[in-house]
Order: sequence, then C-alpha cells, then structure tokens
Amino acid sequence: MPTRQVNIGVADIDLGEEELEEIASAAENAAQARLRQAGRRVRDTLVTVDIQRSADNTITLSVDVAASGYSLGPLSYEELVEEAVDEAIRAAERVIKQLVNARKNRMLQGVRSSGGAGQA
Repeated sequence: MPTRQVNIGVADIDLGEEELEEIASAAENAAQARLRQAGRRVRDTLVTVDIQRSADNTITLSVDVAASGYSLGPLSYEELVEEAVDEAIRAAERVIKQLVNARKNRMLQGVRSSGGAGQA
C-alpha cells in the first residue's frame, strides 16, 4: 500500500485532539471521494490516515491508500492511488489553514475587546 508522509508546521498554534481528528477526517474523506470518482470499476478500497503532533507543533500526516478492481482503462490503479493521496494531503492542508486562521482571528478579537474595555 503506497504511503506518503508529510510534515506541516503550525507555528504558535497548539491544535487540540478534536482539531486533529477533523484534519484526519477531511483527508480520509477527500481520498475516498477521489477513489469513488473512478466509479464501479473500483471494488476494494482502503484509506488510512494517521496524524501525529510533535512538541514543536509540527503535524505529521501519514496517508495510506489501496485500491483494486476492474481495469480502469488509461488510468492505472497506481495513478489513482497517488491522486487520492494528493487529494487527502490538499484537504488536510486546507483544514489546517482554516483552523489556524480561525484561531488567530479569535485571538485578535480577544486582544481588541480586552484593549477596548479599559478605555473610557
């Protein structure tokens, strides 16, 4: 089963377990969606996403995808699997950006509201 691992740095933001699960789920759903695009020719699929966070806030995302079934014509299963892995990584990166931006916006709003509260 082809495995690809990527490291994604999220400096100054400590993502929680729920957020990590959201990232992994988005990656898995994106890979499954790409596999479904091949239609009924793909019979057996397996997508595994593992996500780890290190002390320096680096996220390591491991994506494993396997697919088999009937002939896909001009597209090979290896190409399909690679595309599914690419989609999974792009989806994870999108969710990470959204989470980081949302967290930064909340932090900025908190600074603005606490700074404005002391003014008369």
